[in-house]
Amino acid sequence: FQLLPGSAEVSPPSLPFSLEASRRAEPFPRLAMAALRAAGAQPERVFAEYAPHQFEIPVSPAEGVAAADRSVVLTEVVREAARRCGRHATFAPLLDGDHAGNGVHIHFSLVGLDGEPVLYDPGRPGRLSELGGRFAAGILLHAPALIALTAPSPISSLRLAPHHWSAGAVCLGLQNRETLLRLPPVISFGGAEEPARQLHLEYRAADASANPYLALGAIVKAGMHGVEAKLPAPPILDRDPSTLDPVEASRFGVGSLPSSLEEALQALAEDDVARGWLSPLLYDAYLAVRRADLRASADWDIAETLRRYAHVY
Repeated sequence: FQLLPGSAEVSPPSLPFSLEASRRAEPFPRLAMAALRAAGAQPERVFAEYAPHQFEIPVSPAEGVAAADRSVVLTEVVREAARRCGRHATFAPLLDGDHAGNGVHIHFSLVGLDGEPVLYDPGRPGRLSELGGRFAAGILLHAPALIALTAPSPISSLRLAPHHWSAGAVCLGLQNRETLLRLPPVISFGGAEEPARQLHLEYRAADASANPYLALGAIVKAGMHGVEAKLPAPPILDRDPSTLDPVEASRFGVGSLPSSLEEALQALAEDDVARGWLSPLLYDAYLAVRRADLRASADWDIAETLRRYAHVY
């Protein structure tokens, strides 16, 4: 999110990731972290991010629907903490086309009925188990339709592009921030957990314009379809997908993301499996709301659209 300064503040933004940026935001960081802890959201830390006035607050993992609950709690608490500090917090996907936008990176793992992790297999590529590979394959297969549920605003597609700190292509990568799905690094020092409990997947093509319950539910449904259909594990990309020639892109199974909300909604409509994740009533209602967004913003230029979404989100 971005913590927009008060009208009296005219100094330029601090350097990305700097301690100065956090100090100049006081008392917001302390107030937000205390309130999030009191609300049970289990925030891990708060730090300045890359774009001007941008901050990130990761929260600890939660099981199932509780993860979506934490998303709602976090956004509401952050907005209120900002208001009490005389500022405005926006989770809009993009505030300024010249800078990085605001994403919601969804980190998730899978456990068996015994509570033990099931994604880890040290003998396979990326140490991702066969089941984990199939789960990832399901997400990649339904990625265009998923975007309609995980990044569903008219400005979301402006952020989902190569080299925008989001996701530049539909593929699986190892420690690769340009891919839709990523295997983050496993830490082996400082008293870290065993690798099996660390290994997880990160879905990078979501933002706060999404309903978190629909977004998480759709990711699970897509992954489970891959497991049930016994899809082969996708290749793991170790380089920037934008540098691949057509032959290499085909070899790594690299696909493109929808270039607009209209294209994402069309992908959802054409994906019978994904459309079936929503009841007919929910699907029709969801489509009506998103098409209303498109109609409302049809006559605005980019600057006006970004401004309005920054205010709403």
